[in-house]
Amino acid sequence: MAVAPDGRWIVTGGRRTEVWGAESGTLHGALEGKTASVAVEPGGAWVAVAGEHAVRLWEPPRADSADTGPAARQLTGLAIAGNDTCVVTATGPDATVRDPTSGIPLRVRTGHTGSITSLAVAPDWAWAASAASGSLRLWDTRSGTDLRTLFNSRGPAAMTPDGLSVAAAAADGTAGLGEVSSGRRTRTFAGAPGTVTAVAVLPSHDASPPRLVTGTDRGALAVWDTTSGARSRTLSGRGAAVETVAAAPDGSWLVSGTSDGAVRIWDPETAACLRTLDVPSDGRVTSVAASPDGRWIATTGRDGTLRIWEAATGDCVACVRAEAALEACGWHSDGTGVTAVGTGGLFAFALHA
Repeated sequence: MAVAPDGRWIVTGGRRTEVWGAESGTLHGALEGKTASVAVEPGGAWVAVAGEHAVRLWEPPRADSADTGPAARQLTGLAIAGNDTCVVTATGPDATVRDPTSGIPLRVRTGHTGSITSLAVAPDWAWAASAASGSLRLWDTRSGTDLRTLFNSRGPAAMTPDGLSVAAAAADGTAGLGEVSSGRRTRTFAGAPGTVTAVAVLPSHDASPPRLVTGTDRGALAVWDTTSGARSRTLSGRGAAVETVAAAPDGSWLVSGTSDGAVRIWDPETAACLRTLDVPSDGRVTSVAASPDGRWIATTGRDGTLRIWEAATGDCVACVRAEAALEACGWHSDGTGVTAVGTGGLFAFALHA
């Protein structure tokens, strides 16, 4: 047990970590997972929770929070700036900018009316983009203030390598490309069967513009020319819904995860499926991410497992399980670690290759 510095709330451990009002005795919120011990930061901004396999830093819920149920505490989105100077997470309609080393919240951006489905952050972390039902918004990561709205979007979203444009699934079922400086929608990508459910930017081998990869709820996986808006390649025409997609930094391959649990690596030039990852039947993948050097693939699953795969062979080389379902992951810029988020909070892992 631990008491807040101002004495207004108490933290208890056990089968889960709970925060209680000291005077009212009201439960303000809880963090799932067995707890061995807890400690409160001197300023009361966060709580250190020691569990069976990890120590987590948790931002305790406010006494006046409108929703202290599990959904309000679950982290559902993640974006990491290219130089690791900023980590942004999503919880419901709110986005939180965090210290990249400690994970401690620095500021919270509110304003969306629906839950955030995707996040992207500029290489210099000057701004971030968050997609929710009906809008794709750019906002200042240092102040949290809105900069502009790009276009009606359901998410997910992905940023071009130069940070000048953001691609996202549009509300009309297509995908769009928005210009950061003006907020103008510069391109629409339409024609693939179904509604777009996943997007990724595919870098080019040379100086030509990057391409866009989209996946739909009918299993269509396609590559698009961002200059003309034309579809240049169809990798998969139909099947289980594409839920997540990522591309190698050099554009030599891309990886997709579908609702039937399959994770496949594709050649974007030939449309050939290079290999299928051997994901356990209970480990339905929620996100995929390519390492900065293109050597590894990270996947998260609803079974709470983070797996690292070798892209060249499809072999699983590392596996670690969190205490609850994981929803998203991202690589650190030097490729030596992965940060993942989910029901249990934020987790940072180091990779020793």
